[in-house]
Amino acid sequence: MFAGFLPLGGDLCYADAGDVMEKSERLLEEEYSTYEALRERNGALAADLLWEELQAGRRRVRVECGLLLPDDHLAMTAYVLRRRLSVSALLQQCIYHYCLPGAAISLPARIAFQLEEYGIRTYSVLLRHELRSSSPDLILILFALQYLPTPYREKMTNLWAACLLGKSALKDKLADQLIPCAQGLERLDRTRDFLAFLDLLELNFNECLLLLNRDSCEWLRLCEEELLHRFPQFSRQQISFFAAHRDLGCYYSIQEYARHAQVCYETARQAMEQFTACRWYYRRKVGKRFLYSVSSQAGEGDL
Repeated sequence: MFAGFLPLGGDLCYADAGDVMEKSERLLEEEYSTYEALRERNGALAADLLWEELQAGRRRVRVECGLLLPDDHLAMTAYVLRRRLSVSALLQQCIYHYCLPGAAISLPARIAFQLEEYGIRTYSVLLRHELRSSSPDLILILFALQYLPTPYREKMTNLWAACLLGKSALKDKLADQLIPCAQGLERLDRTRDFLAFLDLLELNFNECLLLLNRDSCEWLRLCEEELLHRFPQFSRQQISFFAAHRDLGCYYSIQEYARHAQVCYETARQAMEQFTACRWYYRRKVGKRFLYSVSSQAGEGDL
């Protein structure tokens, strides 16, 4: 069975419908594609076919997960679910180290009470569902809080952070960083907003965890010459970059290394990957870029 024609190298060829379905299933597993990205990679006709299949797959996921709600359209595909669980695991580590006793368990009730105190009785179905759930998802609660009107969004985000990150010095930064995820209530699919939200939380939670070992990291205080003598496998350019870019909680890009060392992108990438392999930096992908932050285990790898 053939679904249409695809341009390929200037010629026309048939596109089997089974291939389109197989590719759409793979995309649901590996990423959360936009129509524009599909069009850029596959051409207009193929993008139309793939987009139709992807949308059908996302609708199935929404129905299966119970997230086809009037104002909270999240498609928890396999890819999105993996990201959600990964960030939730980081949050649990932060809760273990920073949460005030009993605060995580009482958080949904405290939020519901505070909303009532503020006189807010109409809010998203997602937030209402999570606050009433027997096993609420703390990540989804925070995401839903971002759709409250100003200034309640900031107040409730601060309450969330104070409860779960009460002993962390970074808890007050969260509300300032969480720019409203929604660009307009007319957007039906908020999943891309949710993924961007997860990226930001991931950076914040990793920063919290990195700061746990701040006081015990003597290697962070070694000067450039001491680092050169102790770690001769790194070039002077690498040591110079690391000595100037090792603040805990900061994130550095390959482009920054290229500018600092005045080398091409590929050389900079290899240098940063060597740091990562030796656990001097921790690598994280944010959007299309890789960012590097100081690892709490730097200097402990097989150098």
